[in-house]
Amino acid sequence: MSSNNPMMVRGIRGAISVTKDDSEEILEATRRLLLTIVEQNDVNTDDIASVWFTTTPDLVSCFPAVAARQIGWTDVPLMCSHEMSVVGSLPLSVRVLIHWNTTKHQKEINHIYLGETVKLRPDKIAIPPINDKDLTTYLLDKGLIQVMPVEKVSAEHIFNGSSLTVSHKNTDEWDD
Repeated sequence: MSSNNPMMVRGIRGAISVTKDDSEEILEATRRLLLTIVEQNDVNTDDIASVWFTTTPDLVSCFPAVAARQIGWTDVPLMCSHEMSVVGSLPLSVRVLIHWNTTKHQKEINHIYLGETVKLRPDKIAIPPINDKDLTTYLLDKGLIQVMPVEKVSAEHIFNGSSLTVSHKNTDEWDD
C-alpha cells in the first residue's frame, strides 16, 4: 500500500459457485474465496470494516459467514442475505462484498470470481485460479493462518459440525 494515499473504504467483490446446497461444500468454497481475496489483494484482516455475503435463493443449508468465522474473522461484522431471484441468473452461487480500509486506489483492487461465477464478470477471467492446497500452504508458511487443534476451538468457533477451524495467528490465547 502506498502511504501517500489517504485511507479509504473500498469494496472488494467476489463470488464462487458450488455444485449443490450442502453446508460443507458451501463453507469450503466460501473459505477458498475469502482466502483468495486476501492473498490477491494483500489484505490485513484487521483492516476489514465489514463483510456482506449473499447466496442465490437455492442455497439455504448454512450461512456463508460461518466460513469467515472459521478462518478467524471473529471481530469482523458479517451479514448474510439472498440475491434477488432473477430469471436466467446463475444458480448455486455465493457472493461477497468486503468493505476494506486501504490506501490502494480502486483500480488496484482485485475482484475474484471463481468457478462458474467467472461468467458474472468476464473481464476478470484473466485472474488465475489458486489451488486450495497451495493457498493454504502459502498462508500457513507466511504465518497468516494457523490450524487450531479441536481442543483449542471454543464453542463459538464450531459450526455445522466442523471439527477444526483455521484462524489468524494474531491471538494470545493459543499455546505454541
